[in-house]
Amino acid sequence: MTVSPNPASLTSFPLRHLWLMKRDPLTLFGRAQAVGAPVVRVPMGPMSVHALCSEEAVRAVLVDHPDRWIKGTRGARLLRASLGDSVLTTDGAEWKTRRRVAQPAFRRGAIAQLGERMGAAADDLVVRLADAPGPVGTSSTMMDLTLRIACDTLFGTDLGTRREDVHAGLDGLLANFLTLLVVPWPEPHKAPFPSAYRYRKSAANLGALVDGLIAERRARGGASDDLLGMLLEASASDDAPQPVDAWLRSEVVTMQLAGHETTANALTWTLAYLAHHPEWMARAAAEARALGRTPTAGDVQSMPVIEAVLRESMRLRPPAWIVARSAIEDEEVSGARIPVGGFVFVCVAAHQRDPLRWTDPDSFDPGRWGPGVAEEATRTLRWMPFGAGQRKCIGEHFAMMEALIVLGALLCAYDVTPTGPMPDPDPSVTLRPKGDAPLRFTPA
Repeated sequence: MTVSPNPASLTSFPLRHLWLMKRDPLTLFGRAQAVGAPVVRVPMGPMSVHALCSEEAVRAVLVDHPDRWIKGTRGARLLRASLGDSVLTTDGAEWKTRRRVAQPAFRRGAIAQLGERMGAAADDLVVRLADAPGPVGTSSTMMDLTLRIACDTLFGTDLGTRREDVHAGLDGLLANFLTLLVVPWPEPHKAPFPSAYRYRKSAANLGALVDGLIAERRARGGASDDLLGMLLEASASDDAPQPVDAWLRSEVVTMQLAGHETTANALTWTLAYLAHHPEWMARAAAEARALGRTPTAGDVQSMPVIEAVLRESMRLRPPAWIVARSAIEDEEVSGARIPVGGFVFVCVAAHQRDPLRWTDPDSFDPGRWGPGVAEEATRTLRWMPFGAGQRKCIGEHFAMMEALIVLGALLCAYDVTPTGPMPDPDPSVTLRPKGDAPLRFTPA
């Protein structure tokens, strides 16, 4: 391979790129993707920042040589400060141990039994929507729903008012995360600013709440089919991370944050796309109404239209919209030199709209997901909303099952129509819609 120290580069002032990184990163990485090179340098002053824009480059970092890269970005360090050492925040041998111990709880067979709890939460929402006086704030409604599902499937019980405490803690983390990312301080969560104090307080409150729930479960004893029960069973193994209580707290808080936020966004975007594409709304609703009830875990493999709609929505608006890595040593990626400590980014939102990979890539067209396309698109990294390689999201099957059950329940009971234009994206920790994405839910 011929290695060039000067790969393709965006032209503009570095300060402009820094501004776009904060204010409009989708435009910034869209421009990098449009260059047409496998690796594109993004000038940002003294920092080494590169966008990975081809299957070859993405595969080299995420699939072929993942051990040469770490989650060493500022955002990753900040998350570790609040979440602790979890399967999301650790690297290397430490991560491998945590992944190996937690993996059995997320196998298809293990999570299938959680489908009943997902369906019960979706049924309750269907009933509540019948009393909605007008347009529904879809984003906040899906956040509430997926938080209930996260709590019910984690703890196996309705937390009642404590669910609001979980919600407040998670919101506190997310609301202050982006502010702290740009604080000029070595450890921004320790900076003498109100946002840092709120961030620490939210993390401490959430950790204390989770510790209490873990203690309650231990005191109750007995077998359990929820995620916490599975993790407690795994904690008895000889290779469970130590100290066990700190490991359990970190994994549970991570599951709450990563699980409910991303799935809520996927559901909101999917319902918004359906509302703005009545032909697909009609086809998806017909499939749901042919079943005639809320889907179960056993039904999700036979919902091809709704699955195609969900996959297309996640192609256009992937909730986990960006992946970042830092080089442990000097590296070569698709002919470009990345120095030790240099950052590479995979903007999944731009990568999945590449016209070299998809025909008419900006159009919402679930019809493109014919037989075998999902497997091929995942294999070739054309579709990677859950990441790729050994660090692919551990909760992929859980999230897909949850989204399909909820969509099936809602579309069986309601027609969804818009109240205004399609929401704009708000790229923060996840790819949220701006505003509350109001939609009308009309009884079928």
